[in-house]
Amino acid sequence: MASKGAHKRLMKEYMAIRKNPPDYITTKPLDTNILEWHYVIRGPPDSPYEGGEYHGKVIFPSDYPYKPPAIKMLTPNGRFATDYRLCLSMSDYHRTFIQ
Repeated sequence: MASKGAHKRLMKEYMAIRKNPPDYITTKPLDTNILEWHYVIRGPPDSPYEGGEYHGKVIFPSDYPYKPPAIKMLTPNGRFATDYRLCLSMSDYHRTFIQ
């Protein structure tokens, strides 16, 4: 369950996205859980992904924005493993390399 602060912040971010949606991306929180958002990235024209639609999800922690979300791709896409947390500067997963 989302904290009051997380719920307020996520609703604010969702309203901002609805007001000014990013190109080629749609996203929406689940009606039953503000902490889980699903998104679709449409392949931009003149790119190797043109015509593709790539579904993923973002799982926000209950104490967001103080901790980062987990981000996963659910559609095979040739770049990221499916249903596996993505290693991004803004995500909760950061791979460590052992030498």
